[in-house]
Amino acid sequence: MSAAAGELLTVAEVAAACRVSADVVYGWIDAGELPAEDLGAGGKRATYRVDPADLDEFRRRRRTTRPAKPAPRRRLTVEDVTRYF
Repeated sequence: MSAAAGELLTVAEVAAACRVSADVVYGWIDAGELPAEDLGAGGKRATYRVDPADLDEFRRRRRTTRPAKPAPRRRLTVEDVTRYF
């Protein structure tokens, strides 16, 4: 994170860090997935600030790993089919 220690991030900064739109970040906040402080500016949208540690934890929780590739499927031969029946 580029924020100094103790500095809170804006929704735009979180969106840029995650490479998503601000609307997606607001969705995460509204769903309770990303903790944020509402500074209550009284505009159309709440004025949220996100602690960098909360963003790091959010990203850690959402990290996924690629599943292992399944083993290649073996083609059936005529012998396999006749052996089955």
